[in-house]
Amino acid sequence: MAIQDSTQYKLAWVYVALFCVCAVGMVWRGQWLYALVSAVMATGFAVFRLRADARDDA
Repeated sequence: MAIQDSTQYKLAWVYVALFCVCAVGMVWRGQWLYALVSAVMATGFAVFRLRADARDDA
């Protein structure tokens, strides 16, 4: 199965989208540091999942 069709790929992007929504809310309230940490965590998680998925497909 190709990475683009996998459930993990879709879940990773849903996770990133949720964190981005939370980050926007935090910035709106002036909590820049928490927003930055959230964005970094979301991106890191997505990259981790996509790499794991790529290894599984190989």
